[in-house]
Amino acid sequence: MHLNQAKIAMMHLLNLLIAGGLDERFTRANPRLPHSLVRLTLGWLFPMLDFVMTGDRQIGSQHREFINTILVNNLSARALNLADGALRDRDMAFDPQVLPAFLLIAERLQPGFCEEAYPCLDELIQAAIAWDGNRTPDDMDRAEQVLEPIRKHFKLETGPRSSHSPLAPGEALKELESLVGLESVKREVRNSVNFVRYTLNRKENGLPVPPVSMHMVFTGNPGTGKTTVARLIADIYRDIGLLRKGHLVETDRSGMVGQYLGQTPGLVREIVEGAFGGVLFIDEAYALVKGRTESDYGYEAVDVLLKLMEDHRDDLIVIVAGYTEEMRTFIESNPGLKSRFTRYIHFDDYEPADLLRIFRRLCDRHELRFRAEAWQKSAQIIKSRWERRGEHFGNAREVRTFFEEVMQAHANRLSQIEKPSRDQLRTLTLEDIPA
Repeated sequence: MHLNQAKIAMMHLLNLLIAGGLDERFTRANPRLPHSLVRLTLGWLFPMLDFVMTGDRQIGSQHREFINTILVNNLSARALNLADGALRDRDMAFDPQVLPAFLLIAERLQPGFCEEAYPCLDELIQAAIAWDGNRTPDDMDRAEQVLEPIRKHFKLETGPRSSHSPLAPGEALKELESLVGLESVKREVRNSVNFVRYTLNRKENGLPVPPVSMHMVFTGNPGTGKTTVARLIADIYRDIGLLRKGHLVETDRSGMVGQYLGQTPGLVREIVEGAFGGVLFIDEAYALVKGRTESDYGYEAVDVLLKLMEDHRDDLIVIVAGYTEEMRTFIESNPGLKSRFTRYIHFDDYEPADLLRIFRRLCDRHELRFRAEAWQKSAQIIKSRWERRGEHFGNAREVRTFFEEVMQAHANRLSQIEKPSRDQLRTLTLEDIPA
């Protein structure tokens, strides 16, 4: 499977250079140079692949079998040897911090080239380090040593749909533990993290590892922290070496299902490819299979998703989320879903005390303090709303809505004062707490 990915990536990269006319333009403009743009490309790719696959900075031969395999003899042995020598002295060590000349040239000839070429390089490198079936944290680190300078120099956004900035190593677990409530959720996440560490340690010591799926189903009402926990899981799995990027990509039915025949597979591929190396979070996933008609392509989206999950099972974790009963129906709708999603985490509704703590944290974050009667009234309102909650209670969303109502009432009261003091801007009174 990795070879298929690599073949497609390599062919697409070379096609960008050749079919786009860049190689011909470069050769025509520089007739005295001994190297074409394609040879410059391959001359960088070969030692780079040696480096990411073996850690050897000296030019070796590890890449030859890999390259010959993915090119399927599209290049002759002579062409390979010529390309291998392009701008390379046999005694020169590969330096991942040195930007590849072919990218600098191609970007100058065709602005925007690198944005299109980068996913090909990323895919090729990820396939290379997974080629022997034993992708280690060191492999992923070397891959990042190569890719990070390219992203930085060309200002590439590799995760345009990513919904957060990664936390510093070790901070995600601390943040998880600091969340209000969610004790059963924290326990399940700790169990998953322990199992991942266990399997990675076994692999590192040459012991067999069972093929266990790490995809997850989150169930529960809105506002119970599902998206927050998904973001933290992405960070945690990056920290312990399971994921190479650890970013979170969020989507729902609208981002995956097209309006006409043939549109859906492309939408699904685009959103899934953006999550490679991280976590894809599909909110209200049950909406994908709500109705099966000729004009609804939700089931097609699920089929494409399952295929991509299988093809990239070592480089992607998918979390689907939604109401409990609806998610049970969703998983039962397709045997492929049932076999891949075996880890379930249920998010209970918050208790009134938890909701009050969430409200207090929001106020503290915005440097708001309470008069005693204002705090007492806030606690009464939050408890009252919890007691009147319906089947799909909004939990923390309800608290955020209440917080915004308080801020608005505070703003309305202070609008009567020409220049409110700092103390007035920070202090909530009974008048600021809406009924």
